[in-house]
Amino acid sequence: MKAVNTMIAATLLIAITVATATLFAGWATTLTQQQTQTVGNKTKAGVDCTRAAITIDAVYLDFAANKSRINVKNSGLLDDSIVSASVLNAAGSAAANLTAFPVKLLKGNSAGIEMNITGIMTVCSNFSQAIVATQCVSKVFDGTPKNC
Repeated sequence: MKAVNTMIAATLLIAITVATATLFAGWATTLTQQQTQTVGNKTKAGVDCTRAAITIDAVYLDFAANKSRINVKNSGLLDDSIVSASVLNAAGSAAANLTAFPVKLLKGNSAGIEMNITGIMTVCSNFSQAIVATQCVSKVFDGTPKNC
């Protein structure tokens, strides 16, 4: 058998190396662009959220109707959405939400969140706290509810 010509072997080796480098460079470029976009999106969301704020204006307990209502105001400079809310009793049990989430909360506006307190809260002394979370911030109310 004859050996492969040195010139052909060198050319094949260079061609394989260039092809491999081209494939790797394309993959690396795509990966870098995707990661840069992801980090940029998270950074923008984080910076935007620095302008977000909410206040819990009041928590109402209506034992006759077995309902609780949380009045939330967007006191920040950013439109936001309420993504969850809870009313907890002294034992840590949460009332069932009657409001569907998310609830759009435009800057300066208020929204009411309703809960079913049947079997969870029967007297004012059972109330522990109300928690509301938006896409950016959360707030805890642990004062005395209205009507108590």
